[in-house]
Amino acid sequence: MEDGPERADTPRDAEKAGGALGMALGLPVGMGVGVAFGVAMDDMAQGLLLGLPVGLVLGFGLGSGLGRPRGGAARRDAGESGGR
Repeated sequence: MEDGPERADTPRDAEKAGGALGMALGLPVGMGVGVAFGVAMDDMAQGLLLGLPVGLVLGFGLGSGLGRPRGGAARRDAGESGGR
């Protein structure tokens, strides 16, 4: 049994994890935004046509951002010191 989720060892691994999370979130967020646009426009086909690409971009961006290391871990991976 594993103790917890795997930690990305390199910045490239973190980018891959962020991309995978972005792909996993992109479609559901895209469908949700598309349906919301369709309901608002009273035309589901046109709403999906306009909302799905917007939602895919939002979902992919959200997932990619969540998968990236931030703060001290990102600076350490980049070789920057946290001191002043």
